[in-house]
Amino acid sequence: MNMTAYYQLTTYEERYNNCVTLQDNLNGGPAIYRAYLHCICLTCYSIDRDALFARKGGLEGGPKIRVSKGRELAFARDGFLLMKSRVLDLLKEHGVAGYKTRQVPYTEWHVLRVTTKVPYVDFQPKRDEPPCRACGRGAYYGAAYALRNIAAPAHNHTFFAPDLERTNVYDVYLTESVAMLLKTAGVKGGLLTRLLSDDEIRLLREGSPSAQRKVKNQTISLA
Repeated sequence: MNMTAYYQLTTYEERYNNCVTLQDNLNGGPAIYRAYLHCICLTCYSIDRDALFARKGGLEGGPKIRVSKGRELAFARDGFLLMKSRVLDLLKEHGVAGYKTRQVPYTEWHVLRVTTKVPYVDFQPKRDEPPCRACGRGAYYGAAYALRNIAAPAHNHTFFAPDLERTNVYDVYLTESVAMLLKTAGVKGGLLTRLLSDDEIRLLREGSPSAQRKVKNQTISLA
């Protein structure tokens, strides 16, 4: 295993419901763009994000991404990580690996798709229902919060994600150097939570207040 720290990336709650694949529908709730219909499982109606990213025409124009002033990271309600052009330029400039992007047309926003996938190691997903028999996708609960929960990526300057993808949330992890890059560059809108060792978890659960304070740098706020 590479001797580096790993972080999970989440974004702060937004008052706006941004979507990439859905458009306003005057006859009812939001409807999916027709161009994405081939990406939908006809059994469970989940979206195949790899198929959507593989479209030669890219993403459909129309979505208006709205966030609080200054934010450069956000999650769309249909399970996509969004970042502004400045953040993408930063990743390219510093050779960050493990991702692809598609621009949301007519906006400064890009959808990021993690391409470096690693297996869970000591983690058992909890499900209310079994995965879809047709596509294999399905919602599950819990995430890798400990180092022993997930395998390390081969690259030390990369995004990575579990190879078991869920339909309701998109898990994004990154290595320490990428975390420090985002923090140093002043990227706004996210929270980075470090994966803990077994000893650190034990201290937080069972240790005295003074012992617990020894577990440092658990989170990095991108605010």
